[in-house]
Amino acid sequence: MFLVTGASRAGKTSTLTALVSQETRWRHIVASNVLREIGRPLVLLDHETAHQNQRALVDELRRRGLLDASTTILDGHAVIDVRSDPVPISNEDFDALGPSGIAVVRADVRCIQRRRIDAARPKMSLASI
Repeated sequence: MFLVTGASRAGKTSTLTALVSQETRWRHIVASNVLREIGRPLVLLDHETAHQNQRALVDELRRRGLLDASTTILDGHAVIDVRSDPVPISNEDFDALGPSGIAVVRADVRCIQRRRIDAARPKMSLASI
């Protein structure tokens, strides 16, 4: 499994959708969609629920046989929006994914902030992004 990560609204999903349309051997998995499918909450999280979501995601990807699949690209956030301050993915949760490679999608923080506002995401300071 190859991990593509970055801030919320950096352009991960758009970038990967374009890539997978050209390289059909890749399977694009969006972490938030998997969490939604297994009934996990995605908004107004506290720190513990954010960590529980990461563990549930790893368990579900393992159950589906996607953690060891060389053609899987996991599209997931590096930092999770929670009610208080954003929470980075813990080393433990990251290690459990065991990606064979990692790419980070970056964008100008002001652009990310505008996209977050347009998508009605929780407000986040430029420094936090």
